[in-house]
Formats: sequence, C-alpha cells, structure tokens
Amino acid sequence: MKTSRVFLALFLIGSTLWGCSEPQEPNADTKRPQLTVSDSWMRQPIAGRDMSSAYVTIENSGTADDALISARSDMAARIEIHTTKMENGIASMKKMETAPVPMKQGLVMAPGGAHLMLFGLKKDFQAGEEIYMSLAFETSAPITIKIPIMKTAPKQE
Repeated sequence: MKTSRVFLALFLIGSTLWGCSEPQEPNADTKRPQLTVSDSWMRQPIAGRDMSSAYVTIENSGTADDALISARSDMAARIEIHTTKMENGIASMKKMETAPVPMKQGLVMAPGGAHLMLFGLKKDFQAGEEIYMSLAFETSAPITIKIPIMKTAPKQE
C-alpha cells in the first residue's frame, strides 16, 4: 500500500511539472518546406528557333522557405531561371540565380513574370508533345515533372 502511495505521489508531481513546462520551439529538424508542383507547360518554340520558355507553379505548404536553384532536361542544353522586368515601357528578361519559394505560399511562374528559359532544344517541339524536367531546390529533394508543350497559355479557371 505504501508503495502505491509513493508511486501515486511521484506520478502526480511529475504530471504537474510536465503540464507547467513551457512550449518548445520546433527545432530546425522539424521546420522544412513541403513542395508540390502543378500547372506546368512549355510554349511551343517558334519554328527554326532552339529556345522556349516554361512555366510552373510550386506550392510550399511547409514550415520553412525554400528556393528553386536550377532546372535541367535531357531535351535542352541548358535551362535558366528568368524574370521579366518592365523599364520605360519595355519588357526585358533578367537571369535570376535562384527563385524564392516562401513557406505557406510558393512561386507562380507565368508569362510576363518569372519563367524558365530553355536553350539549345534538342528538337523542333510541337504542341501536344511533352518533355521531362528536373527542378532542384536549396533544401528539398529534386522534383521531376512532365511538361506539356502548348501553342498558348492554358486557360485559367
């Protein structure tokens, strides 16, 4: 009986102390991005040209920021991350080293904004074809996506 009382007393003291402890900040190991890629498409290249642009939406539902750092495809010699800037009414492209993918938000690549420029295309792609592309991130594992080739941007709902 005495052992039961001692055990009960220790249990109650421990429970009380545990309930009074301060909430812990999530440690760095639990803070991580959680990425999903959607709405990918590549503009059909102009006949005779070996470059085009591609667009994706990268959602980050995680608890840490990430960044797109590169992209690659066996169907292009190189892929660069670009953004479109307007200066004095003239649009120009600027290469970006990385593209931020903020937590609880993401990155929307669309005509007139951020996009992927594909140079040295390996063939004359036509609408209806597809290519595979691997996206590399600062923190997250690479994601490989299938990108349909289209003449014009898909209709947004």
